[in-house]
Amino acid sequence: MLHGEDGGMKNGVFEYTLGAKEDGPIREDGKLVMDIITAE
Repeated sequence: MLHGEDGGMKNGVFEYTLGAKEDGPIREDGKLVMDIITAE
C-alpha cells in the first residue's frame, strides 16, 4: 500500500497511525493504491 509524505514532523519517516492524516494511504478515484506481491 502506497503512503504519502503529507504532514508529520519529519520527512522520510513513516508517522502514520490508524486514522491519522499524516503520511496516510494514497487513494486514486477513492480506491487505495496498492498491489499484492509474493516473495519466494
